[in-house]
Amino acid sequence: MVTGIRASQRTSIETKRAATTIVDVISADQIGVLPDATVYWSNERLEVRTAYRYRAHYFKPVEPTGSAANRYVDDGGFLDASIRYNITRNIDVMAQATNITNEPQVMFRPVEGQVAQTEYSGRTYYLGAHFHY
Repeated sequence: MVTGIRASQRTSIETKRAATTIVDVISADQIGVLPDATVYWSNERLEVRTAYRYRAHYFKPVEPTGSAANRYVDDGGFLDASIRYNITRNIDVMAQATNITNEPQVMFRPVEGQVAQTEYSGRTYYLGAHFHY
């Protein structure tokens, strides 16, 4: 059944309001605009992964359509990478970096060109070790 963008956005808003936990809803106008790519290689001792996630601009409803609280989120791409090395059968070390390109998330008010919010999560790095017994 095809209902159109407004009905899809209305359903998203109703789903969020009815939820008893924090949820996010992808509406019909967002399907197919969430591409990503991952390159992964591994052998017995080493694993390497690089992932690029792209999300096209989308509408983030907060209130009924037309409200000043609604936002349009700008498109953005995020690059992550990780490496894991097995030192022994029971010990491995890993390093991970997220948002390597330091991509911000920019939100606009329904009025074109009016920036409502810009979020910089920054690059994040993790180092770790796993001990298996």
